[in-house]
Amino acid sequence: MKKEDERREEFEEICENLDAETLKLVTPLIDHLIFIEKQLAELIKLPFIVTKPGDNTKQRATPAAKQYKELQQTYINALKLINGVLGIEGETVESPLRAYMEKRIKEKDE
Repeated sequence: MKKEDERREEFEEICENLDAETLKLVTPLIDHLIFIEKQLAELIKLPFIVTKPGDNTKQRATPAAKQYKELQQTYINALKLINGVLGIEGETVESPLRAYMEKRIKEKDE
């Protein structure tokens, strides 16, 4: 994983076009993201599943797996928030069913 300063520079470069007020709001979130990235890197080193000795069919998730999942979701939500502030939206793909229904509605109206 990259050093914190390098990662912070990457985030700041991405956010450089934001106005000063918005940047004030986003900067703590950048620090939060960097912290979560460090935590995820440490958690990934730990086992996520424990099996019962002598019976590999009995397994359970470890606390590290649960914490990783929660942190990962927090990380994704924070990234989505920054994307929203930057005006970066995920590419919207129209479902074939929706396209078909819109076509049928247009045909009906004509």
